[in-house]
Amino acid sequence: MDTGITGYETLQGNKGVELLRSEEEEYAFFTVMTFWSSFGEKKIYVGDDIEKAKYYPEVELYLVDIKYAVEYHNLSYSEY
Repeated sequence: MDTGITGYETLQGNKGVELLRSEEEEYAFFTVMTFWSSFGEKKIYVGDDIEKAKYYPEVELYLVDIKYAVEYHNLSYSEY
């Protein structure tokens, strides 16, 4: 978490990051949601291949199954 979450928080245009966790038997599943001021700002980070997730090199040490597909959504409503 030190590289991933902290890394997102320092990126230009990033408005927030959330880490979701669920557990099933002996595995834990994580979903990272990031929020950006614009799609253009996000593209500066991910590069030209916007359909492929970007991971830190050491992620293979921790993840059993790596998902490379990215989902994009527009935030319609949020209240905390």
